[in-house]
Amino acid sequence: MGKRKRKKRQDASRAKAGADSPPSTQKESDSEAPTLIRGWRRGVALVLLMTVVPALFFLTVEMGLRLAGYGYPTSYFIPWDIEGRTAYVENREFGRRFFPPGLERIPHSALVPAEKAEGTVRIFVMGASAALGDSDSSFSLGRILEVMLKHQYPDTRFEVYTAAATAINSNAVLPIARDCARHDPDIFVIYMGNNEVVGPFGTGSVFTSSSGNLPLIRAQLAAKRMRIGQLVESTIRGFGTDSTLKTWRGLEMFMDTEVRQDDPRMKAVYQNFERNLGDIVKVAEEAGARVVLCTVGVNEGDWAPFASSHAPGLDDARRSDWQNLFDEGIVLQESDNWSAAAQVFTAAEAIDDSHGELQYRLGRCVLELGQYDDAKRRFVLARDLDTLRFRADSRINEVIRSVSARLRDERVLLADAERILSKFSPNGIPGSDLFYDQVHLTFAGNYLIALGVRGQVEQALSESLGLKTQIAEVPSLGTCADQLALTGWDVMQHLKYYYAGMSRPPFTKQYDHAERMAKIRARQIAQNSDAENEGRRKAVIRYRTALEAAPNDTFMRRKLAILLLELEDYAAAEPELRQVVRLLPHRPDEQIRLGKALRAKGDHARAEKSYRDALEIFPDSAELHGNLALVLADQGRVPEAIKEHRVAIEINPYRFQLRFNFASTLALNDAPTEAIEELRAAIELRPEFAESYLRLASLLINSGRAEEAVPVLDSVIELLPGNAEAYKRMAVALSQLGRTDEAQNAMQKASDIESKAPSVEGR
Repeated sequence: MGKRKRKKRQDASRAKAGADSPPSTQKESDSEAPTLIRGWRRGVALVLLMTVVPALFFLTVEMGLRLAGYGYPTSYFIPWDIEGRTAYVENREFGRRFFPPGLERIPHSALVPAEKAEGTVRIFVMGASAALGDSDSSFSLGRILEVMLKHQYPDTRFEVYTAAATAINSNAVLPIARDCARHDPDIFVIYMGNNEVVGPFGTGSVFTSSSGNLPLIRAQLAAKRMRIGQLVESTIRGFGTDSTLKTWRGLEMFMDTEVRQDDPRMKAVYQNFERNLGDIVKVAEEAGARVVLCTVGVNEGDWAPFASSHAPGLDDARRSDWQNLFDEGIVLQESDNWSAAAQVFTAAEAIDDSHGELQYRLGRCVLELGQYDDAKRRFVLARDLDTLRFRADSRINEVIRSVSARLRDERVLLADAERILSKFSPNGIPGSDLFYDQVHLTFAGNYLIALGVRGQVEQALSESLGLKTQIAEVPSLGTCADQLALTGWDVMQHLKYYYAGMSRPPFTKQYDHAERMAKIRARQIAQNSDAENEGRRKAVIRYRTALEAAPNDTFMRRKLAILLLELEDYAAAEPELRQVVRLLPHRPDEQIRLGKALRAKGDHARAEKSYRDALEIFPDSAELHGNLALVLADQGRVPEAIKEHRVAIEINPYRFQLRFNFASTLALNDAPTEAIEELRAAIELRPEFAESYLRLASLLINSGRAEEAVPVLDSVIELLPGNAEAYKRMAVALSQLGRTDEAQNAMQKASDIESKAPSVEGR
């Protein structure tokens, strides 16, 4: 206790002494200051080390990569000199942020003057392939809209540009909108929604993985805008497993990506779509542009679901009962017993109503019974239940209408394309009269949507720019077709394009596939009233007449040049191609066509010069290198040709045509082993191209490897059962293997096929 008291007294004395003592000397203060400053500086240095130094490092690396020419530009438009004036043209590498190598989609052709002329109204139409005008962008929504506006406002200059690409969705359209906003727009027209599930970062995409997290998706896209991000992505891909998708295979690529309507991931799809739409509107508002949002039309009445599935949790007994009723209904439907079939299908529906094909079949039955409203309802439901989601569903269009209504005060207008197409369709059900396939429109379909958009554009022009229509009459469908030079030949090409596409999965999996193909064939027969060459010649006259009124219309001039090439009128094709190259100097495709025309004329020297001149502008064009190789091979300069082939394939190893052509040149150089390897690579990239198998089989036979040739020829025969040449080569291979009887049978089969083939005059 005494010790504790003494300690307290000592502490008190020290405290008192400290209080009464004089202030510290200056020397003591100076000795403490450096310690305080060092602590403050240490914190600042640490912050700088953690933020500014890494930023400077990354900035240095980024600038170094750009100066070294590494990477690719990511904007939708890039500057280009057009006859001494700067314009902005589509960036052919835009798709590299959204698609893996070999699958990149090239944007729609556009040429936007850097300076907008006084009194010009500039409109950008954005979306995917339906907005682009697949299969022929000459007759797209935007092209028809421009004809309408120029007709009704003859004293106003209109520039309508389509900024679109195949297979993209709103994740890609938002960056496109941001780029369009830099080019003095007056109106944005947005027609998209079909690819929200299957497009980049969608739930059912084969191009990119997706968590559905929109901030993460945007962060990934932002990182790829930097050369460092592109380098990191390329490095990761180099260490990763090789993708099985190396070349574009259309909708067949999505066969294993079924997504049910009630899949929990669909919530993020709709939310992201709504957010992207809203942000596109904000971009337009900041640029001072009005927005016309369009709902999306789809083929309802003539399009069975690509794939269907049963409700989760349906037990085996109920599934069996459902299947028995479904099968019974099919038998009744196929015998045109619509009422009985509808009753049986309705009984199956009571067990499981979530099967898309059931709803579609039931819709067909009640349509035949004249119950049009019920048929419409069921066709829409079948569309929504389709588990291969290539069509905008009801919820997508609800989102578009909702965003339009919510942002009406922010200069947003709605063109309800879905309702417009229904209004002009028999029984209110859009079908094959307006659609070639599930979403791509005929000229009549595009005309109707353009009509609806025109009305909203007219309102925007009146409210924003004070423009009034000078001519009240809207140009008719026929007038628009005449001004855009729609010919019977064009329609035939469209039908051929879609017929070929629908000959492959997933189209072949639809239950009404045979019926649809028969309808297309009937339309082809009805359309093909002229002989093939006569039809081309009539189209040439039509294009020439239309070009007199619009000499700088690159769409028509390109089509004229292509037709002349098909007619083998190379002398007439060359000046047209040179005109196209002059008008579109940023497109290597046009340079390639010019070189092909010169090569076809036998003018190899000029063809070579044309390709070499083009390569000065487009050194990284695999197609230009590949075509130059063919010209060199024609001149017997095979080693030089092989060098160019190798450059082409190094640039783009995913183009089957490059490898196929390389194999032909290698064969000329007596290099069958390497030619065989290239043909196998070509087959892997395009397994449905029969000529690759035939050439491979010939090389194998000539190399004494007949045993390897037999399965290759089996593949050809499976692809083309009526190919006499395949059976002839099979006969040779089997003879080399000593299988004489089989060889004779194969040769007899070839003879039978040839004897049944039409005469030369009839072909």
